[in-house]
Amino acid sequence: MMLKVISIIFFITTSINQISVFEIEGMFSSAHINSLERHFKEKNYKETDLFVVQYSADDYVESIPDKFIKLFDGDIDKNDFPRAIWVGPYKTKVNMKILSQFDYVGFTPGTRIVDVNFSDKEIQKIYCDINKCDLNSNSILISEEEGIHSGYIIAGSLGGFLDTLGSQDIKSNLTYRSILNTTPYNFDFVEFGLNKEVSNQIDFFKPSILERLYIAISKPTFAFMFFVLGFALIGLELFAMGPGVMAFIGGLLILLSSMTFQELEVNLYGILLFILSFLIYIKVLSRGYFSIMGLSALLIQFLSSLVMFSNHIIGENIKQTISVNITSLAIVSIGLGVFYFVAIPTVIRSRLTTDNSSVGSFAGKSVEFIDKIDDEHSLFNLGSLKIKIQHSGNQQFVKNKPYKVMEKDGSLIIQ
Repeated sequence: MMLKVISIIFFITTSINQISVFEIEGMFSSAHINSLERHFKEKNYKETDLFVVQYSADDYVESIPDKFIKLFDGDIDKNDFPRAIWVGPYKTKVNMKILSQFDYVGFTPGTRIVDVNFSDKEIQKIYCDINKCDLNSNSILISEEEGIHSGYIIAGSLGGFLDTLGSQDIKSNLTYRSILNTTPYNFDFVEFGLNKEVSNQIDFFKPSILERLYIAISKPTFAFMFFVLGFALIGLELFAMGPGVMAFIGGLLILLSSMTFQELEVNLYGILLFILSFLIYIKVLSRGYFSIMGLSALLIQFLSSLVMFSNHIIGENIKQTISVNITSLAIVSIGLGVFYFVAIPTVIRSRLTTDNSSVGSFAGKSVEFIDKIDDEHSLFNLGSLKIKIQHSGNQQFVKNKPYKVMEKDGSLIIQ
């Protein structure tokens, strides 16, 4: 969709009374769309109000630009009010479809426009003489030099963008929509600077706290991290003694992270693989030592993350524009493996050695060696129980050979 420049200055007879800036930050998701829809219903913009989007989203899923356009084409076009977008202050990427919905467009230097239709010669004429156009990736890298150009402004700050709009004759990119006037508006609405006395009120708006929480966990890496951490806490609660706080927190993390799975189009086969790795981790906790089984669980968990987000990582038929860093997924998997490795001694102490009053009943019993945990502790069979028992650092054991247990200072040792 092209940005059509017409030779009509949008504002000429009525000054702007109110400037509202809506901030889109983090992951551009459905939470932003819902928040915008609610904002427009509550705000009830008029022709004397300027609506500005400060766009600094670092990523988005494929369906979001279409939902954004639908919102603007539907509810917003019923009202005639000027709207502008400034992409900044960070060097991020923005979809060309989004830009097509605004009268006035601004970029911070270094912004990248994606999903560009270069078959439209007008776009090539407007952008490619000044900026770097990549026809293979259908993207445009905005120049580092600030200035006013046909159809857009390059400005390093939101204040600079608004100041330019208020002090220059900037032509609208959209068809004239005013129903209150037969002539365009006077857009000399705001002046910034140390020696300027005129300055209209500017209000800033953001999504609600709950919507911002959803936005924060909408990135695949964070969604996966909270998902696996939630299961880890529940798994640890199954073995460690406690009031159930870890299980409650784990369930909450799983609930919050899974809310984003439909929007991220998570592959369900990846979730099944993760459940398999979780069951192996449970077995690792029950055995009390990490071993090859723990390493297998770690590898399967990392594989599950790749499958969950396979649309973004492998294959030619990529459905979404969102990018997933494989390294970050690997770090999350390794972090969970370390969590289990550290948790194992805690689980064993809580499950088997916390109640010292019962230790004396094991004294004099015969146990069979299973495997070493560290230099001074090993795992032994006592009937149907598997217990950790202390011993001297240089003591050697033979598997399935019986050894006698002794009590010393409230702990079990091997004689």
